[in-house]
Amino acid sequence: MIAHSESPGAVRVRFVRLAVLMSGAPLIAMVQIAILPAMTELARRFSEGGVDGAFRAQLVMAVSAPTMAIGAPLSGWVAERIGKRRMFLGFALVFTLAGCGGALAPDFWTLLVTRVLLGFAAVGLATTGMVFISEIYSGSVRNRLIGLVTFIGSGGSLLILASAGTLAKIGGWRLPFVLYAAGLVVFLLALPTVVEKRRATLAAEATEDASIRNATPLFLLTVVLAFVMYMPTVQGPDALAQKGIIDPTILTVIIMMMIIGTMVTSFLFGPIRRRLGYWTIQAITFGLLGLGISGFGIASNVIVLGVFGFVAGLGSGFIQPLTQSEILAKVPPGASSRAIGVAVGCLFVPQLLNPFLVEPVRAHFGVEKAFVYVGIAALGSAALTLAWRAKERLRRAVSAG
Repeated sequence: MIAHSESPGAVRVRFVRLAVLMSGAPLIAMVQIAILPAMTELARRFSEGGVDGAFRAQLVMAVSAPTMAIGAPLSGWVAERIGKRRMFLGFALVFTLAGCGGALAPDFWTLLVTRVLLGFAAVGLATTGMVFISEIYSGSVRNRLIGLVTFIGSGGSLLILASAGTLAKIGGWRLPFVLYAAGLVVFLLALPTVVEKRRATLAAEATEDASIRNATPLFLLTVVLAFVMYMPTVQGPDALAQKGIIDPTILTVIIMMMIIGTMVTSFLFGPIRRRLGYWTIQAITFGLLGLGISGFGIASNVIVLGVFGFVAGLGSGFIQPLTQSEILAKVPPGASSRAIGVAVGCLFVPQLLNPFLVEPVRAHFGVEKAFVYVGIAALGSAALTLAWRAKERLRRAVSAG
């Protein structure tokens, strides 16, 4: 909490610093969403000479995902060695230059390189920003802030999408790239407000056990939960087509309902975590995801699909704050950069794995059944989590008696 004796200037500095450190989430969302309205024009731009322009446009959109999956743990590892403040400022500059530079790219390959750099910079900002938050705050305050990071990222994605669509209508496919200049604002605000720990503190932390092995089960849990979360975005278009729904606007509305659901639970995570234990929230997360995803496979009415999308979003909103707050509680301070880097990377890996792991189920049973089976597996995981929680309570009661 901020002390009452602090001057108004000091309070402003704290507020600006927190806003800067939380900016990584909307900037990650900006990587793909900012160019989404320009995809059709990009496809036409790159279809000259008989080349498949649609595929190239999709590649421009998708290339940042593997970059972010690899870049998150790498950025955490590097930040421990050369300093988080240097990395944060460097990532903000690279984000600006690579993002805005995409508008000036003379050809497809140059644009692709800028997108790779952009993805790495965005995930680096998010990773180092989260580590700074974990160092400055602790306990229930830190839990609430991690939830708010997800909330801001989700809300920011809606605002970015609306802004990018307007800019694309005004100036074509190049103009939305101006949104990436937000990285420069982050850089300028971070210069006077974001400060590294003292060298003596860093040296003391370096002597601690810096292993992140204790958090391995949580890394795996993040991958599993994110895999379920990505079902509507990765498999949703095909599932809707199987239901006879081909209007892309409907998928957009369903995804927006998911985002709204995510915003609700991520915003409320702090007070919910104070009242409910870790295992209870994990069970609720699996349960909401399972209900929403299986319902998506069964329903055919657009309104009902939107409701199930919202329910799945409620579960999605718990994933990042629940897993990352628990990870930070299990690793020593000297390992927080690497731990958060791996945790953030685990959120992106399932986006790459989902098409390959779901394909055998799709081939044998169809995409709608794939939704149902994944949802049932999530509901089963919720039941197992509750059973484990009951077993642990019984064991502690017997030990106490």
